[in-house]
Amino acid sequence: MDRIMPELSRTGLKREPRLVLIQEDDDGRRTLHLILTHEGFSVRSYSCAMLFLADTAVADAEYLVSDCRLPDGEGFALLEELRRTGWEGHAIIAIDGPSLQLRERALAAGYAVVLSKPLRPQRLISALRQFR
Repeated sequence: MDRIMPELSRTGLKREPRLVLIQEDDDGRRTLHLILTHEGFSVRSYSCAMLFLADTAVADAEYLVSDCRLPDGEGFALLEELRRTGWEGHAIIAIDGPSLQLRERALAAGYAVVLSKPLRPQRLISALRQFR
């Protein structure tokens, strides 16, 4: 399987692409964190929007992967807030089932890719590869 290749930093050293993962489910979040790290990403993961928004280190992330429903809000509002701060990264959201209404709402909020839950690692990795 091809891994996503790190970019070169300004110093010429390879830098792993930075990704933020926000998922309430502890087991699912840990699993995806490990898989994405193995795929070559530098991953920061959070269980809720509040923890994510409180971490100033995430501003330089290139990718956001979020659940639609979070314990303290919705993924739609989270991305809208990020965009207001000037974040220009690529965003993927996981929604509950094949809801056309949720899919349209996610795209309107600025998500580039909408995946159905349960979030399958291979589908997520394929979606991330389209941005490279």
